[in-house]
Amino acid sequence: MEAKELRVGNWVNNNEEDYQITSATITQLERGDSTAIPIIVTEEWLLRLGFEQVYKSPMHSTYWIENLSYYFWYDKDTQYADCKGIQIDCMYIHQLQNLYYAINGVELSVS
Repeated sequence: MEAKELRVGNWVNNNEEDYQITSATITQLERGDSTAIPIIVTEEWLLRLGFEQVYKSPMHSTYWIENLSYYFWYDKDTQYADCKGIQIDCMYIHQLQNLYYAINGVELSVS
């Protein structure tokens, strides 16, 4: 994972625990002194980020938060974000955080 993909406040993992990126972490990543592993979006993470499950069937689940839906298709092993009908591949938490910020101008907060 490259530092240019991350913003302060993004959630990543370091093989031991999940943590939030700081400006110091970004500097360490740029120098190669640190590692950051992307966290895969899961239904549990969506709930932690404030998404609400609005639909569930044996085939798929849909989650929603202001201006953004997220879909899990179980039979296709596919997941993606949707903003006003535009599907966006978004497999990792930091990507979802960055997308949400770009759309709404505010951060997703973890509860």
